[in-house]
Amino acid sequence: MRYIVLIIFISFSFFPYNAMAQAPGQAPAQTPVPSDPAQPGAVTDTVATSTPLTPLGYNWPHSGKILAVSFSSDRKAAISVNAQGLIKMWNVENGRMMRSIDQDIKVVAAAFFENKKVALARSWDGDNVIHILDIPLNKEVETLTAHTKGVTSLAFSPDGELVLSGGGDHHLMLWGGEYGELMHLFRGHKEAIRAAIPSSDREHIASISEGQEIKVWNIRNRKVLREFEPHKKGVLAIAFSPDGQLILSAGLDKVKPASLYSLKLWDISKKKWWQLSKKPVATLVEHDAPITIVAFSPNGKRVLFGDNKGGLKILDIETKREVHTLPGGLEAVETAAFSSDGTFLLTGAGGKLSLWEIPQENKGETENPFKPPAGK
Repeated sequence: MRYIVLIIFISFSFFPYNAMAQAPGQAPAQTPVPSDPAQPGAVTDTVATSTPLTPLGYNWPHSGKILAVSFSSDRKAAISVNAQGLIKMWNVENGRMMRSIDQDIKVVAAAFFENKKVALARSWDGDNVIHILDIPLNKEVETLTAHTKGVTSLAFSPDGELVLSGGGDHHLMLWGGEYGELMHLFRGHKEAIRAAIPSSDREHIASISEGQEIKVWNIRNRKVLREFEPHKKGVLAIAFSPDGQLILSAGLDKVKPASLYSLKLWDISKKKWWQLSKKPVATLVEHDAPITIVAFSPNGKRVLFGDNKGGLKILDIETKREVHTLPGGLEAVETAAFSSDGTFLLTGAGGKLSLWEIPQENKGETENPFKPPAGK
């Protein structure tokens, strides 16, 4: 059986690696800093103000592990892909499946952008090729070849014009142009790439490997702007803020007497490496389970994190307080995506794609477009 990493260009405004992308011509949302950056104490317990996310009735079946999910820009469609290469697109208003594309391949990673293209990349025992398909035509339109030991990470720039791949060969590759040319090759990691993401302004790349460091790269000169170890025992996930000024990291800080994981914010807004602080802007939370997914909200004011025990929480960055959480008793969330306005959330877990409403401070500001039929 062939093994493949899957990336998807689908007509959605969701940005896979940090869950947010701004509309064309729109300035990225400014991310606030915590109100007490000098004392970055972390929240460790659920607070009384936290409210559960509201289920909206849909639990679309998608067998196996769900690797990525996304909304359309108008919030009327949802899309998901599983580890068997099965892509499903759903009509959110009536709950019906709009399209199914079965690649019948083993997939190890996936990411979405818009509804026009899908990219597939073979894994460790494959041919190390990234295949870009036109979804409406179901036709391969580009083939990207360069990694020598499998593709382990895929991400898109917010405008969808660039593809960033990481591999088991320890390299990062930035692809773009009309024919998907290899624009830049980044060398410096000593282990397989775990994740790599470009910033919204297309000036920086943040990457993590199987080691303990985060590298921040200048895209233009391909040099490392900053390299640091935010967590003593390894980094598990990263995300860029919508304005590209902050990096959110999740990792393991200690293993004795009990494992302790945390979520930290880092300021990379300075242009020179010696101007960058070696301390985090804040430690947002300390946690007792591995944090597997992280994302910023579209307005940059909140962050989402999920663990391998079924927990998923949304924190307010300025106050560092938990504001929303998933109901208990659910399976571990494998992937999640905000709607472009931050009012709804898709989660993939246990072979199901679920839709949630995020309670808003002013209920009158947003009209709920989702009206699931009774019994869904």
